[in-house]
Amino acid sequence: MSTLFFHHINVDLKLRALDEIWRTLAAGGKAVVVDVTTPTHLLGAMCAWAGYLLFRQAEIRENIEGRLEAAFTQSRFRRWRTVAHHFGYIPCTSWRNSPAG
Repeated sequence: MSTLFFHHINVDLKLRALDEIWRTLAAGGKAVVVDVTTPTHLLGAMCAWAGYLLFRQAEIRENIEGRLEAAFTQSRFRRWRTVAHHFGYIPCTSWRNSPAG
């Protein structure tokens, strides 16, 4: 489980972190990522961009621009799914290590 970690690392490290999660996840295990991502409505956009403007952290901007979702699809997991969405910019995304993927 990763909560609000991926917006602190650049896109290359996002991919490396996902690879490491893949490598260490036990059969039948579940990976869950909760982090800032592309806003889905005005309130989410205001919150996400306010965080970026406050901290001026390029990695937050990467997530807002969809780089975290892209990292999911580029990783070996590939079949992540959003199981919950909070405040219009913080999804809970998961993947279960099973034959069904």
